Amino acid sequence: MRGYIFPCSNETMAECLIKNLFGTTIDQFNKFKNLKDDDYIFLYNYSEQYLYGIWKALTSIGTYDPNAWNGRFHCQVKVKLFTKEYIRIPKAKIIQTTGIDPSKNLVLNDIQLHKLLDYFSSNFSNTKKNIENLIDKIDDYRTLYPPNIICIDGHRVRSKAEKIIDDWLFQNNVKHIYEPIITQIPERLIPDWFVENPYNKKSCYIEFWGLEDFKQYKKTMERKLKIYIKYNLPLIEIRDEHIKNIDYYLSKMLRKFEII
Repeated sequence: MRGYIFPCSNETMAECLIKNLFGTTIDQFNKFKNLKDDDYIFLYNYSEQYLYGIWKALTSIGTYDPNAWNGRFHCQVKVKLFTKEYIRIPKAKIIQTTGIDPSKNLVLNDIQLHKLLDYFSSNFSNTKKNIENLIDKIDDYRTLYPPNIICIDGHRVRSKAEKIIDDWLFQNNVKHIYEPIITQIPERLIPDWFVENPYNKKSCYIEFWGLEDFKQYKKTMERKLKIYIKYNLPLIEIRDEHIKNIDYYLSKMLRKFEII
């Protein structure tokens, strides 16, 4: 899964939206040459310094309308809107929250893409009347427990226990993404963490079941477990009793999946 940011200005943005066609100069081809259909696409308006999303690519990079933008931008991709309407977020907030500068980071790696998808998804709650939810609906517990606790690596999590887990992963050099949106399966799934060993490419998901006594949360938990079982997805389950011995427990489980 890849992500790309195309630049535009107040002068060129309307044509982008009307034609569902994004473009840039041909000298940028090398940056976009690996773009394929179904990759995620964002549009950055540098005149007003806002990032817009989210689209998906319908084509690879090419020239589909040589006359678009008066023939100035021949490095083009056809797109379709992934949300019912586009979401508009200031550049300053994107940088502050994700560390991504949309004026410079035109090609997004996996971690950067997941950060943007998560951030755009979280902003859905403020624009519910106008935008179709990226993940059908946000679970009640996500609304009740916003990610206000900051970890060592800058991740924002929802509880002190999650901070303990995230900090442990960071301090033990385990590559991890907090609450990524999984798009490779038809069902909606947002695990607590995705972890990966970059050397052997082994990976797994981590779920912290911290609110098992709550009825709504338990329904979400059961739904997610069915998905993990259905697709045989590797999963580490963490409960409250594991937090006290997190070093022993996570080390043992991550070795089992060859992550460490």
